[in-house]
Amino acid sequence: MLMPQTFAAWVPKGSGVDATIAQTTNGYLKVMCKIYNNSTTSTIYYHGTSTTFEPIYIPLSSSDNAATNPQPIWVANNNITYTLNFGGGYADDGTPILTPIKFTTEVTGWTDTTGPDLPM
Repeated sequence: MLMPQTFAAWVPKGSGVDATIAQTTNGYLKVMCKIYNNSTTSTIYYHGTSTTFEPIYIPLSSSDNAATNPQPIWVANNNITYTLNFGGGYADDGTPILTPIKFTTEVTGWTDTTGPDLPM
């Protein structure tokens, strides 16, 4: 469940305070993965190893992808689905890894259910 909020996307290798994951307060999605080519006589690892997964960071904001007048989507009563078309992402220092990575966002209304309130 996502809490309604507003935030900008991380800008990899940006200027000043947003240059790395450690420095940013903006949004990103962290994916642990291996990226390799197994179509040759030997496996070539582009990211990660045969025994380890390594993180890739994908910039993410709380607005839609509209070029002009972006609208907030992380609001009450929205169900948000992100579909990743994997080509890479960024290391924690903002270095590109097999870029670009593209994603689509689908926003649908949230359906309330009826039932008893649960104690917290």
